[in-house]
Amino acid sequence: MKDEAPNASAMRTAWLVVALLVPVALLNYLDRQMLAAMKTSMMNDIPDIGSKANWGLVLGSFKWVYPSSARWVDTCPIDSTAATSSASASSSGRR
Repeated sequence: MKDEAPNASAMRTAWLVVALLVPVALLNYLDRQMLAAMKTSMMNDIPDIGSKANWGLVLGSFKWVYPSSARWVDTCPIDSTAATSSASASSSGRR
């Protein structure tokens, strides 16, 4: 059998997919880094997080809630996801 060269169109499509996934991966790492960057600010603003053990609880909670909420969003219809996001943003009291 002869080795066949990959189709140019398939290669372009593959690289397009890679190009679209790179920013998504960067955002994924960026939001996790935000917790590390905000550590001192959060510990000063929320007195209950004053110890290293409580800070570990915050990071651990994020570690488990983040992937499960992403899975929940993937399985929910878009309308209910948007409604839930809007309701939680409205109820947070921050404007």
